Amino acid sequence: MNLIEQLELPLPTIEADMEKLYIETATSYTGIFNIRNVGGGKLSGFSQCNKNCVTFSPSEFEGNKVQIEYFINIAAYNSGEVIRTEILIASNGGEIIIPCIIKIIAPAIETEDGMKITSLKEFYVYSKKYILEARQLFSESKFKEWLYSINYEYMDIYEYLVKDANKERAMYNFFILNKLKKKTTIEVEEKNVQIKVGYYQRSKFLNLIKVKRSDGGFVEYDVKLKNNCRWISLSKNKLIVSDFKDSNMADVMYSIDSSKLSDKNAVDYIMIGDEVIRVNIKRESLIDLGISKESFKFVDEGSILVGNNSEKQVVIEISTNSSLVRFENKKYIVNESAEIPFVIKLNAFLSTQLALKKQPIVTGEIYVKAQSEEGIFRKTMYITIGELVRYS
Repeated sequence: MNLIEQLELPLPTIEADMEKLYIETATSYTGIFNIRNVGGGKLSGFSQCNKNCVTFSPSEFEGNKVQIEYFINIAAYNSGEVIRTEILIASNGGEIIIPCIIKIIAPAIETEDGMKITSLKEFYVYSKKYILEARQLFSESKFKEWLYSINYEYMDIYEYLVKDANKERAMYNFFILNKLKKKTTIEVEEKNVQIKVGYYQRSKFLNLIKVKRSDGGFVEYDVKLKNNCRWISLSKNKLIVSDFKDSNMADVMYSIDSSKLSDKNAVDYIMIGDEVIRVNIKRESLIDLGISKESFKFVDEGSILVGNNSEKQVVIEISTNSSLVRFENKKYIVNESAEIPFVIKLNAFLSTQLALKKQPIVTGEIYVKAQSEEGIFRKTMYITIGELVRYS
């Protein structure tokens, strides 16, 4: 066929099935488009792009129906970048220019419920709402692969953490490592517990410690006694996540067995993590004693105030070292409480002695003794006497 004959034949006309290309991708991408000849003769030409990241196979073509594969390599680009370029298809049947926009997005991991997570922060937010699902995802191989795809820099630490049998703890430490959250802390409402038991009380009773969690994060703290006393029994040896309610409050129960108290006053410490709770248990004395006034004149009246804590009658014996203080009897029977009166009277001889000594105030001692099944109770009470009265 000569040139004239070729010129007399219908010319090729190129047509493509893609007018523009818009892609959002987190990885290298492969796609296809088709070109065909809608005119005469045989179509031939080539495809090219002014960006090296876009290549074609075949780059040169010949035929009236051709499928061209394009490959986009985003290795040199970062998440968030946008590549704007054009694909040129040149042929003996004309040219086609295809506008091309390639948006680089962050690699995503898809959850079982169809949510796509593209960042560690998004995963943290997801975990706060779906803790069980997040914990499962955290330990799966696709999570590890996703970390690789986002170029996570602490893969060795992740691989160490994920070996922890407690996946919730592992995930919690992972979030702290990546500064997505602070360490969850606890605080107790009362750090100094004072408990009073009756003189004859020999029973068990419950008490509790209210613990507040700083947020909804993972907690695991040992619960123990500092001195391992016999009279406190703890309900648990660990405080864990499931102990906390929706209000981020938990109760740590403990029991006290007053029959095991060897002293009237006992102290031990309950330790929950770094929190220390002082528990002081004090057994009531057989009797409580007081004096009606702080000080007395040399001619005055007063009384000893007695409270009986034994729930039985108690015989009180009273004596004194001072001739100024006089009681009607030496023994008194006390039921629940009593006021035992006394008088203060200064005779002429003592008045003269005190005046010569220029001694305006004296101190007297009152000795109180009581006896019960538990033993003998003794106490010395001191009484201040002053304001010297002169006799004529």
